[in-house]
Parts: sequence; C-alpha cells; structure tokens
Amino acid sequence: IGSQEAGKYVIVESNIIREGTDTLKINLKWRLLNKDNQIKIIDLNIEGISLVIAQREEFQSFLANNDYDLDKLIEKIVSVSN
Repeated sequence: IGSQEAGKYVIVESNIIREGTDTLKINLKWRLLNKDNQIKIIDLNIEGISLVIAQREEFQSFLANNDYDLDKLIEKIVSVSN
C-alpha cells in the first residue's frame, strides 16, 4: 500500500486479501532495516499486534514460570528451532 521512513527504519504497509464467501483483509506493517546493503525484517505487525512484543511477552512468561532460568529458555528456543 505504501511506505514511510521512521528513524533508521522503513515501515512498509501491505494487505493480504483472501476472497471467497467471507472476504478477509489483513493489514500488515513490516518494519525493515537496511544494514550493510541488506534489508532485514525487524518486526511484523499484524492487525496491530507486534510479533516482537508478543515474543517478548512469551519469553517473560516462560522465564517467570521457570524460576527465571535463562538456560531453560535457551534450551526451549533451540529445541523449537530444530
């Protein structure tokens, strides 16, 4: 749809439209960073929900439920990645 500069980032706004009996339009905002001539996706905001913030909250909750053991969090992240 468009883009705008936001400090060192560029915010690109787009929509996903799924047509059918119930047409669905999802608003996406991509926060991009150009670093060393490579564009990196820093965050994705889906209908107003930031994936970075959601992930941070999930990590905080996991740590709170596991005696703030960072090693357990790292183990979980590695096991999910494999």
